[in-house]
Amino acid sequence: APNGIAIKDYTITVTRVVTLPVSLISFEARLNNSSSVELTWSTASEMNNSYFEVAKSTDGINFTFLGKVNGNGTSTQRLAYSLSDSKPQNGQNYYRLVQVDLDGTSNVLGIKNVKVTLGKEAVVIYPNPSSDRVKISFSTGIYHQAHLVDLTGKILMSKSIHKEDNALSFELSS
Repeated sequence: APNGIAIKDYTITVTRVVTLPVSLISFEARLNNSSSVELTWSTASEMNNSYFEVAKSTDGINFTFLGKVNGNGTSTQRLAYSLSDSKPQNGQNYYRLVQVDLDGTSNVLGIKNVKVTLGKEAVVIYPNPSSDRVKISFSTGIYHQAHLVDLTGKILMSKSIHKEDNALSFELSS
């Protein structure tokens, strides 16, 4: 204040414009046949885009890594990407698309789901490789027993399969 006595209050407003690093046009998950899901997405522009990460889930909550697709850094062109899940589980399969910047910052771009009905005798075992647990999906009413067998043919574990079961898992940690 010019006279050293007057006090004035000021309000300063700071507005930060947040530009998303990727402008997503579309994200799709489609069943190609009874044993694979094709994931496709496209962007209108990208800024400092390192890569995309796709995770999968059967409950829409707990996701596991499916794959990584490199981004194109910075671009103002339309770009198309794809990734296949060659081992979907019987039932609902959820896919989460995450974009990761060059500085490691990540953004969830979307979640899609696909219902998969395995062929009558199809069996899917995942993840492979695994060190803690292996899961097995199959059609109900066909199989009665599952065995975990080592490379020499020795049965390490066995589990009974009830006619209403369509999945089971083997704990491998021990």
